[in-house]
Amino acid sequence: MEDIIIHNQNGASSCVSNACSYVVAINNYFEENIYKHFSARWIYPRRRNKPSEGMFFDDAAKLLVDYGGIEEALMPSDNMSESILNTVTDALQSYITIGKIYAPKNYVWVKLTIDDFAQALNTGRPLLMGVTFGNGE
Repeated sequence: MEDIIIHNQNGASSCVSNACSYVVAINNYFEENIYKHFSARWIYPRRRNKPSEGMFFDDAAKLLVDYGGIEEALMPSDNMSESILNTVTDALQSYITIGKIYAPKNYVWVKLTIDDFAQALNTGRPLLMGVTFGNGE
């Protein structure tokens, strides 16, 4: 597998959408044995709390299923500012079709014990996991 490139968020609050792009990339690698770099900018501007910075974790799973992923080469997100990450104006209509090719079929929300967590990790499939605290954070 070629080296995974870690994106420079350039001070933007795009960490969750970056995690989403890696889930799509790793899932694609498992399916096709090809690692492709995916764009965080495909997901980030579609978040429900826009124009506020950051995004809710529960938004990420739904957006991945709805929009999938677009390769980084088509929609660069590395080292982009918050304002650029908030735009999809350079996206072509065909990107929606392309994105759905890489979309996961579904997602689940579960409360995990440490044993459940270990079992989920043992599947060998990519997981996007988040932790919520008492205040919904």
